[in-house]
Amino acid sequence: LAEVPNLRDLHIQNCSDLATHSLPSDMPALRSLVLSRVAGLSDLVGFPQLAGLEELSIDDCDSLQSIRGLPELKKLRRLNLFGLDELKDL
Repeated sequence: LAEVPNLRDLHIQNCSDLATHSLPSDMPALRSLVLSRVAGLSDLVGFPQLAGLEELSIDDCDSLQSIRGLPELKKLRRLNLFGLDELKDL
C-alpha cells in the first residue's frame, strides 16, 4: 500500500491476517479509513503519518483493545466506533 500515495479511501473488511501486517501509515492523501470485521487486530497505532484523515470507522473488530494516536488526527471530522467489545484504551 505504500506505493499508492494518492489513495484517498481505504476499506478493509473481513481480513483475518491484518494483525500480522502493519496498517497503512505513510499515505498523505488518505481521507477515509474503514476497518470492518478485522479478526486478530488488537492494537491500532500509526496515525501521525495519516494527518489528512477526515473519517475513521472501525466496527466489529472483536480483538481490538487499544486505539492510540487519535489526538494527532487534527482533520478528523467523523469517528465511528462500534462492536468493539474488548476496547479498553482510546
